[in-house]
Amino acid sequence: MTSSLASAHWLNPPFAGSAVFCLEFETPENRDVELQIAAVPGFRLSLDGTCVAVSHLQFTRERVFLERVPLHVIAGRHQLELLLVDYGEYSPRSRMMLPRGLYVLAEGVDGVTFNTGIASWRCRRETRFSFERQELKNFQCVGGILLFDNRIPVPRERLEPVRAEIGSDARTFRQVRCSDRKLDSSLLPPFCEREITSWRILAVDHNLSGSAYTANSTLLPDDNEGKIFFLPPHSCRRILIGFDHYCCCREQFQVHGGNGGEIVISWAEALFGTPEETEKGDRMEFAGKYFRGLCDRFFPGRGENTFFNFDYRAGRYAEIRIISGCEPLEIHGLKFYENRYPLEFAGEWRSSDPRLDALVAPAFRTLQMCAHDTLMDCPYYEQLMYIGDGRLQLLAGYVSAGEAFGALADHVMELWAEGIREDGIFMSIYPAQAYQIIPGFSLIFLLAICDYIRYRDRREVSSQIFPLGVRSLLAWENSLDAEGLLRINRGWRFVDWVEGWPQGVPPGAETQAHCIFNALYAYVLKEFAEICRWKNEPELAARFSRRHNTLLKNIIRKFYVPEAGLFSDLADENVFSEHANALMLLAGIPEPSIQRRTAENLFAPSKQFLLTRTSLYFSFYYLEAAAVTGFMNAFFRRLDNWEAVEKLHLDTMPETSEPTRSDCHGWSAHILYHLYATIAGIRPSAPGGSCYSVRPHPGHLTAFSCRMASIAKTMDFSWPSGIQLV
Repeated sequence: MTSSLASAHWLNPPFAGSAVFCLEFETPENRDVELQIAAVPGFRLSLDGTCVAVSHLQFTRERVFLERVPLHVIAGRHQLELLLVDYGEYSPRSRMMLPRGLYVLAEGVDGVTFNTGIASWRCRRETRFSFERQELKNFQCVGGILLFDNRIPVPRERLEPVRAEIGSDARTFRQVRCSDRKLDSSLLPPFCEREITSWRILAVDHNLSGSAYTANSTLLPDDNEGKIFFLPPHSCRRILIGFDHYCCCREQFQVHGGNGGEIVISWAEALFGTPEETEKGDRMEFAGKYFRGLCDRFFPGRGENTFFNFDYRAGRYAEIRIISGCEPLEIHGLKFYENRYPLEFAGEWRSSDPRLDALVAPAFRTLQMCAHDTLMDCPYYEQLMYIGDGRLQLLAGYVSAGEAFGALADHVMELWAEGIREDGIFMSIYPAQAYQIIPGFSLIFLLAICDYIRYRDRREVSSQIFPLGVRSLLAWENSLDAEGLLRINRGWRFVDWVEGWPQGVPPGAETQAHCIFNALYAYVLKEFAEICRWKNEPELAARFSRRHNTLLKNIIRKFYVPEAGLFSDLADENVFSEHANALMLLAGIPEPSIQRRTAENLFAPSKQFLLTRTSLYFSFYYLEAAAVTGFMNAFFRRLDNWEAVEKLHLDTMPETSEPTRSDCHGWSAHILYHLYATIAGIRPSAPGGSCYSVRPHPGHLTAFSCRMASIAKTMDFSWPSGIQLV
C-alpha cells in the first residue's frame, strides 16, 4: 500500500445519475505517468477521446481497490475523462452498494497535476446512459439492459465535484465495518484485453420477428473494410455472429448516420430448438434454431457515433438487430475485446483414452471464462463468487495454470475471508449485494483454506485465513445437539441441484439432523486437523481430531443402516444419497468393515436400495471418494456424465447435465483437477506445494503423460515411467 493515500481525496458527483469527471492538463514533454484509480461503481478512462482503460476490480463492504493505469502522454494539452455509470436499481448483484465516487492518485510531482482533491477536476452529467430490466426464461442477475442514446446532447456544463474523505488504508480496518470507502492495493496483473478476431457472420436476413435462422447466406457482406452493413432509410437487418470459442468480451463500433434508428446487440451461449424450450442441442448448429439472449440497445444520433458497452457480455453467439430511421445507417469498425484474468493453460495431458483427453480444453476454457477479479460461478447468468463453486475452480487452477494463478488465489481467499459473520459463519457469496448464508458452503470454505495451505500458503494470506478458519470451526461446536450431531438451524440448506430436492435442499435438512451435513462436518474436521499439524498447532489438531472421532461414532450410531450397508440421509427413514456416503468415505470411517461395505454399495449399488445421484458439481466428492477407496472403475464410469461436452460440441463445461441453463459453469471444470491429482495422483505433501507425493490411479488407461503446472512447481510425469521436475 502506498504511503501517500491521504494526499488525494474522494470526489463525489454533485448530482444523481451517471457522471463524467474531466481534467485538462498540459505537459511540456513526452512522458510516462502511472495513475492509481479507484471508482465506485467502476470507471472507463479516456485520454483525448480514446479509451485507454476500464476498471476490472469489484469493491467490497470494506475495501475499494486501486487499479494501476499507465499513460504515455506527448507534449501539449490533454484531457482525461472518467466515466462513472449509475446503474440505479438495475445494478449487477455482484456489485455491492457504496456511495459513488472517484479517487485518483499519482506519485511525487505528478500528484499536483492528477490527484483528486488537488488537481482541477470537474464533473458533468452523462445523460446518454440508462438501464432497464431484462427478463430471461432462466434466472439472471448480471444487471439491466444498457440504453446508450446518442440522440441526447452531451451536457456542456461542468460542475465542481464534492470533495469528500481523504484516502485511507483498508488494511488497518480488517474485519471492521467501514462507514466510508477504504482503499487497498491490488496485486492482480493487468487483464487480458486483446482483440478477438476469430468471429464470422453466419446469417443475415430482414426478419426481426424472432423466427428461426436459416443457412441462407445471400445477404452476407463481402467488403473487407470492417463495415458490417449499409442500410437505406426505413429498413432493417438481423445479423448472427458466431465466435470460434466461448468468450467474455466488450464490443465497440461506429455508426455513421442513422438518426432515429436503433441497434440491438444480444448475446447467447447457444441457440434454442423452439422459441419456448430450454433444449439447445448441438451448440455448433444455428440453422432452424431461435435466438434468445441478454441485450444492449444503442440509438444513433446525427453524424458519427461511437458506441460501447460498459460491462462485458459472454457467450458464443451475438445477434445484431438494426433498424434505420429517416437517414441511411452504416455500421463499421465493429471490434470485440476480451475481458478476463490473464490465465493460460500451463499444463499438458495425453492418455490412451481420447475421450478423456477431449475434456481438457473445454475444462480449462471454462476456468478462463469464469476467472476475472473473482472466480465466478458463470459469466453469462450470475457472475457471483459462490464458495462451493469457487473451491473446485481453485483446485482446477492449482494444477493447471502455473505461477500466474497465485495472485488470483490470494485475492479470492482474502475476499471470502472478509465475508465472515460474528457467529463464525462465512457468507456463501462475497462480494455481492445479497447477504446470503449457505451453511454447507461455509464448511466448504474451511476445505478451501486447507487446499490453499497445501498448494499456495503465502504467509500474508495464510496468516489471515487460518485463524479465521479455526474461529469458524470452533463456532460450529455451538450447533451440536444433545446427541452430539450437527443440526443446521439457519440459512439456505443447499447441497446440490438434483431431482426431488426443492431448491437443492435434501428432504429433512430443515427440520432435523441430516447425515449429509454431519458427514461434511466430519470431513472438514479431519482435513483441518491435518493442516493444524502442518502448521505446528498440535493442541488444535488434537482437539479437532477428538471432535472428528466422536462425531463419526455418533453418525454411525444414528445414520448407518446395516442391512443396506449404507448411511441414510435421515435417522428414521431409509433415504440414501451418493452425497452422504461419499462424504462419509472421505471423512474416514473408523470401522474397516463399514468403510468397505459403504464403498461397495456406493460404487456398485444394488437395485434394492436406490441412491440419489450427485450432479456434475457434487460428483467432485464422489470422484474423490472413489479414488480414496480404490474404486477406479466407478471413477471412470462417472466421467461419462461429461460425454455431452464432446457430443454436443460445447466449448466449455455446463452447469448440469442436459438440459442445462448455463453452458459455462466453473464448478464442472473440476475434472481438470482429477486428471492430475487423482489419475496421475500428484498431490502436495507439505505446505505451499514444496513437496509432492505421487500415487497414480490409471484405471483402464494403458498409458498417460502429463505436465502438472502448480503455483510452486511444474512437474512432468508419465505412466508407466516416472516423474521429473521442470
